[in-house]
Parts: sequence; structure tokens; C-alpha cells
Amino acid sequence: MWLLLLFFGFLIIIVFIVRSKVQDAYLEKYQFPETVIAKFKEKHKTLTDADIELVQEGLRKYFYISSHSSDIVIMPSVVVDDLWHEFILYSKEYNSFCRQAFGRFLHHSPNDTKTFDVDMARFLAWEKSCKLEGLNPFTTSELPSIFKIDEQFNIKNGLYYSVSKERYWYRRYYEKLEEERANSCGSCG
Repeated sequence: MWLLLLFFGFLIIIVFIVRSKVQDAYLEKYQFPETVIAKFKEKHKTLTDADIELVQEGLRKYFYISSHSSDIVIMPSVVVDDLWHEFILYSKEYNSFCRQAFGRFLHHSPNDTKTFDVDMARFLAWEKSCKLEGLNPFTTSELPSIFKIDEQFNIKNGLYYSVSKERYWYRRYYEKLEEERANSCGSCG
């Protein structure tokens, strides 16, 4: 009986890993619908085709870090968020994309909402964006691409970051989480 349960446990893990890799590959190769890109171009006339490719890559990266997080991750870019908004308006295509890329519908929540822990969402965005690009979130001397794209394209009312401030904030929040973890496990050990 135990062997059978163990076998099914391993089988579930294998299915989960394979499904995750298939979803990641789908996301990496996904081409946003031309209708979405055309509407986005209407709003961002100063962006070149190469710039728009970078925005699309930023949205893919955001989707990737969101899909690999159990919590909500803030959107660190206004221009990337604009593309996401356009995509959501094409609800049939967006729903189909979500089912293929995540196995579920990925909802959009404004960064200023009170329905989730914004600090944790910011922490995860920084940490996962850094790790995705091979940067150490504690010591990096450069911003992850999704954190610098608004400034790169001089987006009006965009989100602009300082790498030293983000590292400092990340370290402080990390220390807070470690302290909370230690305090919640007072009788552990």
C-alpha cells in the first residue's frame, strides 16, 4: 500500500515538473496577437518596433515570475503594464493564453490595492526578476530589465528605480521576514 502511495506521489511530482516546463516553453515562445500590438502602438507612438519587442519581453518576464510565485507580484513597469492591459481586453485570446501558460487565469490587480501585501509583492518582484536575469538581489549593480524599462523609454509617469535603494529596501524586508520566521518558530529546534 505504501509503495503504491509513494509511486503516485512521485508520479504527481513528475507530472507537475513536466507541465511546468511545457508552460515555460509556451510562454517563452509566445507571440502576442498583432491586434494587441497594434492597439499598444497607437498609445505609444514614440516606441520603435525594437522597443516594443523589449516591452513584450518584459511582459513575458513578468508572466514568468508571476507563474513561479505562490503570491502576487507587483508590476514594476507602467509601459509593460500598458501592454498587459491591452492583452486583457482581448479576453478570449488572453484566457486561452493563461490556460496554456499558467494552467489558470492570471488576474490583474492594481499595485495600490488593499487586497494583498504590497510589500511582499514588491519583494518578490525584485527577488524573482533579479534571479531570472542572473543577478544577486542583495549585491547587483544593475536593475533587472523590467525595473529599468520605463526610464529607458522615458515613459511619462513611469516607475523609476535606483538600484541602491532597491537593494537597501530588499535587504531590510528580507531581514524583517527572517525575524518574523525566527519569532514564529520560538519553540522550534
